[in-house]
Amino acid sequence: MSVRGGSGFDDMTRPPHDYTYLRQISDYDEYHFSLCVPNPDLREARSKMTSGVDEESVIESLLKRVVGIKTIRKRNSTAYNDPPISCLEREVSTLLEMRPQGSSRGGRKYCADMVDHDDFETDDEKKRGWLRVRKPGWLAIATTPVCCDLLTLDHFDRLATLPKALLWLAITQLFDAMWFLQHDCDPPITHENIWDYDILISYPYEDETKSVGTVAKRPTFTLIGFGENIIHDLDESEEDYLSYVEYALEDDVQKLKNQIDCLIQRCYGCDQRSMGKLNVCRKIELRQEAPKEVTEFLNGNAKDLKQFWDRIGKFAAEQLEKVTSEEWDELKDLVTEVADSNGSLKTIVKDLLKSQPEEE
Repeated sequence: MSVRGGSGFDDMTRPPHDYTYLRQISDYDEYHFSLCVPNPDLREARSKMTSGVDEESVIESLLKRVVGIKTIRKRNSTAYNDPPISCLEREVSTLLEMRPQGSSRGGRKYCADMVDHDDFETDDEKKRGWLRVRKPGWLAIATTPVCCDLLTLDHFDRLATLPKALLWLAITQLFDAMWFLQHDCDPPITHENIWDYDILISYPYEDETKSVGTVAKRPTFTLIGFGENIIHDLDESEEDYLSYVEYALEDDVQKLKNQIDCLIQRCYGCDQRSMGKLNVCRKIELRQEAPKEVTEFLNGNAKDLKQFWDRIGKFAAEQLEKVTSEEWDELKDLVTEVADSNGSLKTIVKDLLKSQPEEE
């Protein structure tokens, strides 16, 4: 396996042996998420280069094969949470459960699409049962060369406001993702941990069949990070359990609203004004003039997905149709700049193809 330069890898975070590391997407306390390319595709690309195939065509073809690899950063965690390995196994299990589910609003495509994963146990480990020593584990999800998570985008330039096209697209696509989890999946699934680093922004290719692809005008939001999800058994008839399921579904909607609230503040700028005798209640005031639908949603509630859609979803869908070509270009330039801050992927792949392959 090849690993480029000083990537800070150890035995836990190192990509699986069938993949070669290209560059980092994100790096957090428990997980490392990076862009990698399958080694068979890399070998084929090198063979084409040797045979005299056009370099640009070979690079573009290889870029279409990149995937996002999630590996464990540390083995231990707090006593109040599942160990990371357990979370990764749960994530793999749930993504497999989601794969055959129908999607009434097309929200399935806005949830992580797992394309490969660790089996977590060797035959020898299975024989040892509960005494087995677990492998670190990993999973691969479909993504594209131009991608970053929402947290990285948010922190890239804190002084600048974000394009509003980003807001309208996030509202509509993440709503569809949540609708898929709560209404299309049987039984329903709650994500349980929707943070900005669990939301990936990427630009798919418009035509995968062409050797040199054209990147789509609009990005795609993808909900990832299903390590703490819960699949709810609705066959359980106890009233307390059904009440818990209802609470869990509403809590996921509130977590989604929190992320949209943060995006609104980044797109319009904001100040917080203390209210009440103890100054514990704060009203958010936007610096830029915003539509009343936006300000009312920001300072209001959304108990469930129906309320979420009625209060901001419909409006966002209308605004989405008004986004100009120049605004989409502005957003693409921003996401590309953020993604390339970790190194130009085309340059990385070009250098990789020219380098000598390491022995596996």
